[in-house]
Amino acid sequence: MAKGGHTYFLYDNALRSVRFEGDGPVAQARPNDIFTFSDAFVGNGLVAAAALIDRPALPRHLNYLQRVIAAIEAGRFQIDEKAELSAANVTAKLEDFGPRMILLGAAGMLSRAGLAEHAEPWASRITEQVLSRYFDPGKGVLRNIPGNDVFNAGHGIEFVGFALEHLGPAVDSGLFSRLITILDRSLAMSMGQHGIALSVNLNTGERLAPWHPWWCLPEAIRACALALRCGAATIPRCAIGGAESTMPFSRTSGSPNRAMPIKLSRPTDPPITCPPRPISMSAITPACRFLAAQNANPFA
Repeated sequence: MAKGGHTYFLYDNALRSVRFEGDGPVAQARPNDIFTFSDAFVGNGLVAAAALIDRPALPRHLNYLQRVIAAIEAGRFQIDEKAELSAANVTAKLEDFGPRMILLGAAGMLSRAGLAEHAEPWASRITEQVLSRYFDPGKGVLRNIPGNDVFNAGHGIEFVGFALEHLGPAVDSGLFSRLITILDRSLAMSMGQHGIALSVNLNTGERLAPWHPWWCLPEAIRACALALRCGAATIPRCAIGGAESTMPFSRTSGSPNRAMPIKLSRPTDPPITCPPRPISMSAITPACRFLAAQNANPFA
């Protein structure tokens, strides 16, 4: 971590923060009041490490994490770390819910580390900010940027997983239903024969890039497993093929907070070359069920 309490995306051999301009590296600006994803990820890691091996350092690292959260809520968080860090570049890029989603992941980590009191009230506040600003009730998903049809399903799936981990089985029925709708619709709109598409047009269902990032599938497995642990009766049936998918998520009948299943339509997958083993929800079901039954805690 650099003097002044920040971490940067890229360093040279002398551990000086740099960015690329033209054909070579130049010094990265170091404004004290602007934070980035590097701060968010390192802040999470420092708190987790201190909880395991250096408890006396926890107050300092928890303060760092709180400063990142404050920067996100105050509009001092720069998403593009390859550009010069500046107030102008913070406002030049439309606000995505990605920073809030990443920080929400810290809430579950804090609970596992026996530090749950440090996750509130900010975790609930961030969850509500994302849902109130980015949830599209017509589409049933989180828009990455309000009014923009470019849709990254993986981030919505990841948000659901982090929210369910933090909220646990006591999650309010209405909130649970909305989170499960986001999970189901995100999977239905993005899952194809190669996995979960990186980018989809929300209006047409068109895949906007040929890429299917590896990390989307473990995040989908994790979110579905947590949904089962929180009381969902089944996992999404968003298998390949068919024009419709009935959302199977509902609380089990023994739950006091029961959510009704919702029938949802699904866009048709574009024609693509099928790999030897197509991916579908049925293929990852065993992993979802296995993880839902586990209760491993690395901090225990």
